Order: sequence, then structure tokens, then C-alpha cells
Amino acid sequence: MKKILWYLQKHLSEHLAQGQKGVLFLIFFPVFIFSCVTYRYASGIDIYFHDVPNAFIFKLLFFTIPFFTVVFAYVFWFEKKEILKKQSFWLLSILIISVLFLNQFAFIFKVEVFEAVARYFFKKFFFNIECCIFYLILPISYWFFIHRKSNPEWQFYGLTRRGFEAKTYLLMLVLMLPLLYWASLRPDFLQTYPRYKAGMMENEWQISPYLTVSAYELSYCLQFVCLELFFRGFIVLSLSKYLGSGSVWVMVAVYVFIHFGKPLPETIGSFFGGYILGVIAYYSRSIFGGIFIHIGVALGMELFAYWQM
Repeated sequence: MKKILWYLQKHLSEHLAQGQKGVLFLIFFPVFIFSCVTYRYASGIDIYFHDVPNAFIFKLLFFTIPFFTVVFAYVFWFEKKEILKKQSFWLLSILIISVLFLNQFAFIFKVEVFEAVARYFFKKFFFNIECCIFYLILPISYWFFIHRKSNPEWQFYGLTRRGFEAKTYLLMLVLMLPLLYWASLRPDFLQTYPRYKAGMMENEWQISPYLTVSAYELSYCLQFVCLELFFRGFIVLSLSKYLGSGSVWVMVAVYVFIHFGKPLPETIGSFFGGYILGVIAYYSRSIFGGIFIHIGVALGMELFAYWQM
């Protein structure tokens, strides 16, 4: 735990060492993010832009705006404008936004080929599989063709146990349990969780709900492995070549936005959780802690939700 607190202190100290610029940026960032959060939940806008004219443009801007708002703020605030002249930075930025766009708005599998009673399960199941594909395919390509050549000593985007202390992360998870239980008592939580609710397909096909729920939860956990690899691994570690510790802020911005379809407390929690896990990944160069915490929290929310049913 001491090491994690040291990581957080070091990250904030790097910005505060910049004097007034650092202080102002540390004020600007949460104000920007929580202004976006407030607007989203106060307005109730459809984040998938169904039946919206020129929806494709809005979809492109959904992640582009928070990504480049934070990038430009950081670059100009801390006078790192030379970064914007590097083609490799723009290529990486486009790849990141492309993955975010595809994960949010693209679909690979067609559930219509299944019987009507089975579509709910396969829609949920294939969503997790699609996330894994989108989170992995472009980062893997970037690693093999570009990143591996310039950083041969790095493990693949944080897939190393170096700096991972299981007891520390287990303690963090235990401390989160009361908060997860409190969240499970909220009506908006129970509207969202559990992510898959057994029912029609199991009755119609006469199969055990334990089988379908287990298959879904396995794909759900796999999705979080790939999510950590993309957000804390690919975004933080790849962008750090250009933005240094500022890559954490960029990651947190888009990470909060992917939670805009979740209950408000979870979206707020994604800000703090994303920041802590991003800082840990940046300094330790490992995402194993994030994988452990994320899967633990996700399964905890699922179990509490099933308990309340």
C-alpha cells in the first residue's frame, strides 16, 4: 500500500512542481470531466445517438473531444508543443480513438441468427467478446510493427508481474466491498446489474442457468483483462513516450466516457479508480494490479446484484 501511495504522491508532485501551471491544470482537469458528467446525467442524452441526424459525426466526436481536449490542455499548459509535430503521435492518437469508436459503436456478431429466446444471452455474451477483439487487434498490430522496435525491453503493454503485490491489491478490494454493497442497494444499480439475467433461454432450452451465467461471467472477466490492457497498458504506456505522466490524464478522460451508460456512482468511481490504476501502471509498468482489482470489483458487483434479486 505504501508503494501505491508513493506512486500517487509522485504523480501529483510532478505537476505541483510546475508551480501555478501545475496547480491550474489539476483544477482544470476534474472541472472539465465532472462538467461533462453533470451534463450527461442531467440531460439524459442517448450516448449511442439512436435516431440522431448525422449520428456518425456525433459518434466520432464522442471520444475525440475528451481525448484532444486533455491532450491540447496538457501540451499547451506545460509547453510541450513539439509533440504535435510528430507524425507518430498523431498515428497513435488516431489508433486509440479508432479502438474507442469501434468498441462503442461497431458490431461484429449478428444475434438475429439465433432464436428469439436466445438473443438476449448472445447479445450480452458477444458484446464481451467484441470488446476483447476491439481492445486487442490494433494495439497488438501497433506493438509488433512499431512499439516493439523502439522499446524492445518492455513487456507487452504491462503484462508483467513486476511491481505486483497481491496482498496490497487484495486489501484494496476488501476496503471497496462496503461501497459496492451500498451501491447494490440503489435502484439504478439493480437496473444495470447483474449484467446478464437468466430467464427465457434457460426455460425454453431446459438448461441450467448456472451454465449460461458462468459462460457469461467468464467472458465478462476476459473483457476486463483486455480493457486493462488497452486503457492502462496501451494508452498510458504508449502515450507516455510523448506526454510522460500526462498520459494518465488522457486515459482517465476517455475511461470516464465509456462509463456514461452506467449508473452515476459507477461513473464517478471510474474517475478515481481509473486515475489510481493509471498511475500504478505508469510507474510500475505493470497492469496486473488493475486486472486483479477490476475483475474483483466487477464480480463483487455481480454477486451483490444477484444477492438482491
